[in-house]
Amino acid sequence: MKEQVVKHDEYDYSAYGVIHSLEQDGFMLLAQAVSRKDEADNHSVLIEYSKDGSELWKRSYRVGIPNKIRSVKVVDDRSYIAVGRILTDDDIHSGWAMKLDKNGAILWQRTYRRGLSSELSDVIIKHPLDRSNTASQPNFIFSGKSLPVDGGGDAAWLMKTDTLGQPLWQRYFRLDDYSLSAKWLMNYEDGRVNMVVNAIKGQGEEGYNHIRMLSLSPRGVLLGDESYIEGGGVVATDFIEGPRMERIVTAVIDYSSAGYREGEEPIRIVGLQPKEEKKQDPEAFLEFSGGFSDVSEDEDAKVQEERFHHSKIEKGWILVAPALDAYTDPCQKRYQ
Repeated sequence: MKEQVVKHDEYDYSAYGVIHSLEQDGFMLLAQAVSRKDEADNHSVLIEYSKDGSELWKRSYRVGIPNKIRSVKVVDDRSYIAVGRILTDDDIHSGWAMKLDKNGAILWQRTYRRGLSSELSDVIIKHPLDRSNTASQPNFIFSGKSLPVDGGGDAAWLMKTDTLGQPLWQRYFRLDDYSLSAKWLMNYEDGRVNMVVNAIKGQGEEGYNHIRMLSLSPRGVLLGDESYIEGGGVVATDFIEGPRMERIVTAVIDYSSAGYREGEEPIRIVGLQPKEEKKQDPEAFLEFSGGFSDVSEDEDAKVQEERFHHSKIEKGWILVAPALDAYTDPCQKRYQ
């Protein structure tokens, strides 16, 4: 067993992701460095380790401050692709992509200013369906969000680029009264893409936060739109592919009594229910996750109930959606 402490004399480091690296059985740490003197001075850091935990290289990316890498993927045995957000010279947050060599050096980088602000969240690598041409290079598909200039909530953003990051096409998806943020992408060998989107209702608008899964053709045309909701609203926190192409989402359900739908009972935090309902139920206690309440034993029942109705109550959730049905692209020549 081995541990590594990552620190800096002038910056605080926070780790937020780990991926498999090009080093055999090694891994890469994704971290954010924040200046102790100025929180606005923050940037992304990538560190690669061998399988025994030894540091192989460390790179700080200070092109545009602040910036943040959201996702890193292996392209081939020589390079990575990283995506995120960067502050450009005109003081606008923009989508950001970098192609990196196996040691983290920048091969190329591009910024994508869209709307009033934008950022990229995920990337998948699209290799040509015809693998007979060994000189052919992969393309990239990016997901993210953009704030439109005409008002309203964020639009989910999908963009395909060539191997150098030059856009080939892009699509925007909008929904009245909601902000849409495209988070994760799933790659299909037939060219389709599945995109997980968080739909967050606008302030003061009716509705519920929910998850949408959009299935798209190889050219970004919408083929299907699935909506998932639970409790008083749900926000996705991660997405992985199952062994049979199942789509597995982890999420947080909002069970606050001000938001849950009629007939659905939220988890009651110990100490917040009226006196006559208080019970030492061991199973209910095991569900408690919010910390002990400071409600007095002598507090009026109506006051306790009022506090309960304004408390934030959340619950973890796992969604497993089946794989998409088989698909034949009518516009694609089939290679044998």
